[in-house]
Amino acid sequence: MRSLVVALLALVACDKVYGLGGRVEIDAPPTAYVVEVTADSPAAFYRMGESTGVTCFDAIGDLHGTYAGTFVLGTPGAVFGDSDTAVTFGPGPAGAVFGDIHEFEGTNAFSLEAWVNVTDDTHFNNLIAKYAEPLVATGYVLYAKDGRLVFARGVTQTNQSLVEYPGFETNRFVHVAATYDGSMMRLYVDGVMQNEKPSGIMLPDQTVGFTIGSANGTINSEPTEGVIDEVAIYPGALPAARVFAHFVAGSPPPI
Repeated sequence: MRSLVVALLALVACDKVYGLGGRVEIDAPPTAYVVEVTADSPAAFYRMGESTGVTCFDAIGDLHGTYAGTFVLGTPGAVFGDSDTAVTFGPGPAGAVFGDIHEFEGTNAFSLEAWVNVTDDTHFNNLIAKYAEPLVATGYVLYAKDGRLVFARGVTQTNQSLVEYPGFETNRFVHVAATYDGSMMRLYVDGVMQNEKPSGIMLPDQTVGFTIGSANGTINSEPTEGVIDEVAIYPGALPAARVFAHFVAGSPPPI
């Protein structure tokens, strides 16, 4: 495990400048947030720090996606003391679309993590999803709407497991994490677990694309209006202590 962590840190130990030829690295030490995230061996880490182009780069591998619709690169990022930027999506169709990746079929454990600043939650804001929406409503999704943050796993519109947090705030960066350990779904906001619920739903292996900022493999399915930053996907359930460590590493020091 130690050798894997060292390798991951080597891959993200440089700040990245993005150009037509892809990523160009310049010498810079990893920030505390990058160290904490990569220590937990994510399957992919989308820092959302591109300055040009349409590629959403995976900072630790090659599971890249494509930005489409209404988006603005170079938005000030969420992580304190880190110059890496974020992406603003919307209004209207927007998101980063990927292929058939991050498949957590059956009751396989996984975690979703991001910093988000939703500016209008009077409609559905799909934040992270591998979810085929109506008519089937199959897969997993993390979304915000009407002051609620929701993590869902389902196979039909009526066979869904939902974990909700009713105090979600707009117009500020919020650290969000959703975990599933094979039997229990948990939802975290700003490093603290807010709700949990058992779920034994068996997710099918589906071909719908993974998305950031939308769902259904497109940019047209209830897209996010706001800023998304530092999306990490894990092939296991992050423990509560690790979620909190990530939040602390990305936050200003206490006064």
